[in-house]
Amino acid sequence: MKIKIGDWVGVAFERDKIIGYIIHDDSTRKKCTVKVTKSDSHGRTQCLNIDYDKICAHTYAGPSPDDIGSLIDLALQTRDKEWFDELIREFHSWVPAWKVLQKN
Repeated sequence: MKIKIGDWVGVAFERDKIIGYIIHDDSTRKKCTVKVTKSDSHGRTQCLNIDYDKICAHTYAGPSPDDIGSLIDLALQTRDKEWFDELIREFHSWVPAWKVLQKN
């Protein structure tokens, strides 16, 4: 697994699912430091040192469809056309669940 600082990860840690991003990488020890952004039982924890094998998802964690509408409004209010265009592309890339279910 190729890890880079700034990558978003999902981690299985002490019976908890954690979402965060990597702020330090120690590839020789196969460990990284994750800045926690979401956790059910580690709410006050700022950062965790994680073994690579605890990482269960290593992906882009961009805005969800629920968030994009608010972000589009903000882009319009700030008159940021480039950000607006990027958000519109992101919005159109989401496939509605009913379309996926119809295929099965």
